[in-house]
Amino acid sequence: MQKAAAVNVDRLSELPNDLLLNILERLDTLDAFRASFVSKRMQKLPSMLSQIVIDLGDDELVGKNSVVADVTCKILSKRSLEITIRNLKVKLLLTPNDCRSVGKSVGLTMATQKLDAAEFDILTPKNSYLCKDADLLNYANQFNTFFADCPDAFSGLTRLQLENLSYSRGNVFMWC
Repeated sequence: MQKAAAVNVDRLSELPNDLLLNILERLDTLDAFRASFVSKRMQKLPSMLSQIVIDLGDDELVGKNSVVADVTCKILSKRSLEITIRNLKVKLLLTPNDCRSVGKSVGLTMATQKLDAAEFDILTPKNSYLCKDADLLNYANQFNTFFADCPDAFSGLTRLQLENLSYSRGNVFMWC
């Protein structure tokens, strides 16, 4: 009978919050978010993370960009205002709706919370070797719209990485 009772014990929930948070800080942010659903007590911990790095591989982003945007917005909207974000890094594809939702969330975070460093790594759906001049101009226009819609998100950036943009035919900007 004691063995059956021991199986149902949630030992993870018995750990102190600071230790659980230390464990979550060592995981990728998306994995930490998933792990927090192990118990009700852990569900509040992602709002206490001091480092938020949402960085899927380039190939993974194509199918999961809206998921990245959704999770980023959820994590940032539930943040504890007392805890400084040491590093906020978001890697996403340049798609209008996803960029706008992330941009609004990041802008609100910058305006209302303590933030040491913030980075955007914005990729385009096409690789550079597949891009034509029209694609590069289109991506530049999409980025301009994103920038105009979410100026607060760019006001406190410490790093911005863009790929495959061109503002004129002969002047191609590519940052790696």
